[in-house]
Amino acid sequence: LQSVCSVRLLRAWHAADRAAPPFMLPDLGPVRSFLEARGVHHAYAEYATAYRLTFESGERLVASPPWNERFRHHPLPFLDEVRYGGRVAWILRDAMASDLPTTRAFEAALAPLGGRWQKQALGDAVVYWDFRPPFGPAAAGAAAGGPSSDGDITTFEAREPGQSVELALDPGQPPAALTVLTPPRGPGLPRAFAVEASLDGQRFAVLERWRPEDARGRPVWLNGHPQYASERDAFSLALPPRPWRALRLVSLDPREEWCVAELLLHSAENQPAWEAAPLESWAARRARPVEASRVLRADTLFRRMLAARYQGRLAAPGR
Repeated sequence: LQSVCSVRLLRAWHAADRAAPPFMLPDLGPVRSFLEARGVHHAYAEYATAYRLTFESGERLVASPPWNERFRHHPLPFLDEVRYGGRVAWILRDAMASDLPTTRAFEAALAPLGGRWQKQALGDAVVYWDFRPPFGPAAAGAAAGGPSSDGDITTFEAREPGQSVELALDPGQPPAALTVLTPPRGPGLPRAFAVEASLDGQRFAVLERWRPEDARGRPVWLNGHPQYASERDAFSLALPPRPWRALRLVSLDPREEWCVAELLLHSAENQPAWEAAPLESWAARRARPVEASRVLRADTLFRRMLAARYQGRLAAPGR
């Protein structure tokens, strides 16, 4: 009797359209082929799409949700691998119920940030790729002194709740953007903070205010592509081109300590391209020699931070 029922179930399964509800398993082959043809090996996608793309490609394409949709606050095994990647795509499927933004919401969130990208519709999926931030990776350590301007991602200065850090700027050479990086181990950025700027060094105006509820609603440019800063380990902000004399990062959280490893000011001119990430294991990434340079790179330091904290987790997929 059980075998008879199983045969009937299998016949119903084979006759069903599994690309339609309730199965929602459309062919992702066109998406895989599109990305592989363009040398894109990392992507963000909702949970089911990310799992299928990674599994069906034999991990030639590694995809991950930007946060854990199923088990809140639990780490995702491939998220750091995607964040580390140089050429990264976003794959959004409005027909799938998920926590990820719709295509309309994603584009509306990206538009105020500046930068460029390309977009391609493939079946029920929309692929965003070839991201170009409005600023390049080359930066100088901020003139704050101490660990926050030494180019070493492992050194940092702890800050008390509610404290701020102020940066003196040359009004004749205003920076294009600010990137803030935290150390591999430490309390991270404040849950709520503000970036303020001053034209005279005395009076400050708020350029950006960040709150915990913004982590899943407002992307930022990190490592050359848009990310949602839900990890509290990095943040970036394109700055209006004005002769600023000072910037200030102010903690608005009165409860927790916080820290900064590097404050990077991006030049507005003579910027190289963002680099693609090497395809190698996390152990090899950690062992990569640190080259001394007067010009710091936000992509190199961001990846160095991820590699340094990637201890005891899964090795790089397929390698």
